[in-house]
Amino acid sequence: GEGRDNAMALVEKEKNEAHSAQEAHREANEKRRREKEPLQRQRQEIEGRIRATESEIETLQDDTSAKKRQKLEAAQSAEMEKEEKKEFRERQEKASATEADLRQQHQARETERAGFV
Repeated sequence: GEGRDNAMALVEKEKNEAHSAQEAHREANEKRRREKEPLQRQRQEIEGRIRATESEIETLQDDTSAKKRQKLEAAQSAEMEKEEKKEFRERQEKASATEADLRQQHQARETERAGFV
């Protein structure tokens, strides 16, 4: 009787202690989770800001390279224009020189024809 009652009481006590330990463990886990939550939220916010910043940087790099490309194209275009004007001038000068040459030759022939040579 009494030994059995003691054994039952001991089993009951151990069950309660196990339950308490389980409860304490659960509470500790819950507390840890609550403490981690704001940190995780903060971390997510920071990661979000980092992504936004990286995206801004990419946009700025794209804008910058587009502007550089435009500047380069404008410079090349100006250079080509300068080159074309120079070539046009040279062609005009050649044409004028050729024209003067032809005029001179024509005059020489006329003079020759007239017998003045």
